[in-house]
Amino acid sequence: MLLALLEGLLQLGGGSPGAGACSTTTIVLLVLTALLGGLVAYTQLSRTRRLVSLLPAMPALPLIGSVPWFELDDARFFVQFVGLVQQFGSVFTIWLGPIPIAVLTAPESVEAVLRGSHHIEKSFIYWFLTPWLGRGLLTSGGDKWRTRRRMLTPAFHFDILRGMVEVFREQAEVLIGVLDASADTKKPIDVFPLVSLCALDSICETAMGKKLHALKQSESTYVQAVFRISELIHHRQKFPWNWPDFIYSWLPDGRDHTRVLAELHNFTDSVIAERRVFLNDNPDVTDEQADSSKKRRLAFLDLLISARDEDGNHLSNMDIREEVDTFMFEGHDTTAAALAWSLHLIGSHPDVQARIHEELDRVLGSEPSPSFEQLKAHELPYLEMTLKEALRLFPSVPAISRVLDQDIDVCGYKIPAGLTVGLIPYAVHRDPKHWPDPEAFNPDRFLPENSANRHPYAYIPFSAGPRNCIGQRFAEFEERVVMASILKRFRIVSTQTRDQLAPLGEIILRPRDGVWVTLERR
Repeated sequence: MLLALLEGLLQLGGGSPGAGACSTTTIVLLVLTALLGGLVAYTQLSRTRRLVSLLPAMPALPLIGSVPWFELDDARFFVQFVGLVQQFGSVFTIWLGPIPIAVLTAPESVEAVLRGSHHIEKSFIYWFLTPWLGRGLLTSGGDKWRTRRRMLTPAFHFDILRGMVEVFREQAEVLIGVLDASADTKKPIDVFPLVSLCALDSICETAMGKKLHALKQSESTYVQAVFRISELIHHRQKFPWNWPDFIYSWLPDGRDHTRVLAELHNFTDSVIAERRVFLNDNPDVTDEQADSSKKRRLAFLDLLISARDEDGNHLSNMDIREEVDTFMFEGHDTTAAALAWSLHLIGSHPDVQARIHEELDRVLGSEPSPSFEQLKAHELPYLEMTLKEALRLFPSVPAISRVLDQDIDVCGYKIPAGLTVGLIPYAVHRDPKHWPDPEAFNPDRFLPENSANRHPYAYIPFSAGPRNCIGQRFAEFEERVVMASILKRFRIVSTQTRDQLAPLGEIILRPRDGVWVTLERR
């Protein structure tokens, strides 16, 4: 059959010396190259399957993988997944449809993936974010990611964060006003939606320079669209029959996805247009020589509009929308989840709360929240340790996924290049080798003397390595401001046990039934 194929190609190329010889030789070389490439690809695929077959694995069927064994309820699915970690240990495989994913939970394995610049490509799991976020900093790879990372790093400089902290303080005061209505009533309230709306207000103003007033207008179409898109993306990721666009577009969720995307993109596009007009009328806002009073409310969007790439070109509206939407996505739900879990844990541990109250009263005096200078100087160390410990137990991002650029050796196994790996911070943060009594809530774990010899990749709530979260300092400052503002005014009492929280391991780790507390004015 191969000889017949070559004979046909020779005839197509002329089959005789002279004018046709060059084209004939070219075709033969192309065929041989294709055959060699196919042989290499087949060999690599066989090698990959052989190495994957050596890993402990969840049961799987052809094409549909492990999906028939998945719990449909998201809370039960998360419990199931945690059980797999306990069953298989630090390395195992699940098949998401036809795609194998090697799950790694040991800090040493995490380091092998995140350290250095080899494995920076995100996996197919992130493809489902691209209809909303495009190919922005979160979803892009290669040269585009490197270029965008360099461009955007200055947006998180301390000079810019100073103005953002003022936004955090103002929005925290709005939240305090809402919470105060329930204080001293002994009636439990769910604080999760409230801190979510507060975080959305903060991110909208710092990212776009636009006041959303979500806490007061929670039924607005944009607010509802932000909440809905995350649900839709998570459910699409989980079930392979939702992956093909031509199928998904006909399903009810797919039609809702299209509607919600239109709401989100229209809002961002309109804000970009408004800010361009504003910056044209106020050109000194982004001038490097402008005094600090003119720059104190510089929004992330303003920096994008004025930024230039390495060739001196401005970003297009589409480029800007990608990064603004990415910032909105990454900077809203993650912070809200961190605050909600922290409130539950602090409200469940009166001794920890008393130490925070003492620290806040001593450091802040009559001030309602910390200033930028106090945050920068780490003047609230116990509050910082408490929030870190909350993120250890309940990391906002429960899973990180990459594609291996080269083989790695971890925990006695060889994980082959090209394979998708899932890193699970929730499990990494519970490794008893690095975290004695891992389920206990103990902020003192983060005292300098207790952290000194800990593995550097045993704690990864913001990922790690060159592709870590670019907005880590932004998130940490916002969490500290909001939490300090709440605890300066109130004493929190949790009305749920930890077993009642039912975490949902979606894109963000969120509580299924909310976080319920009572508030007492101090």
